[in-house]
Amino acid sequence: MDLNALLTKYKNVLINAAVILLAIFIAFNFIYKKQQANIAILEESKKTEEKKNLVLDSISSLEKKIDAYSRLLVKKDATSVINSITEMARASGIRIISIRPALEQQRSDYIRSTFDLSVKADTYQALGRFVSNMENYSDVYTVDSVDIHTDTQGEGLLINLKISSIAYK
Repeated sequence: MDLNALLTKYKNVLINAAVILLAIFIAFNFIYKKQQANIAILEESKKTEEKKNLVLDSISSLEKKIDAYSRLLVKKDATSVINSITEMARASGIRIISIRPALEQQRSDYIRSTFDLSVKADTYQALGRFVSNMENYSDVYTVDSVDIHTDTQGEGLLINLKISSIAYK
């Protein structure tokens, strides 16, 4: 059997094998490689989306904190602030001589309402209790300035305070 006879006998098998090899080559080069590239793009997109999700989670957490602070820092009218300060002074053993609302500072995200306060205290401990009561009060107050003098007409201290109430806009 010579080569021509073998080629004619197995002609269909050789053609089928060549077609199968050509189909495998085309599938590998054009389909498989493109799908691998698409998978790589999708994996990169997945990583990007996971990073975005982390940022969104942190934003959500910060929004929850802002909501909590906005509920804590509610705008109160001057009368209720004065009543709160009076309660704290009474609980501390301090006598209020005068309370005067001062200016109100409008900031981009909060309002600071300032009050000028003149009080009389028997001791520094009473003043310390008053400041401590302000720190522990449910509303947010800050002591911006303190000016302490001794009472020339009697015993005790005359104290001028500048107190601010902070409210979220």
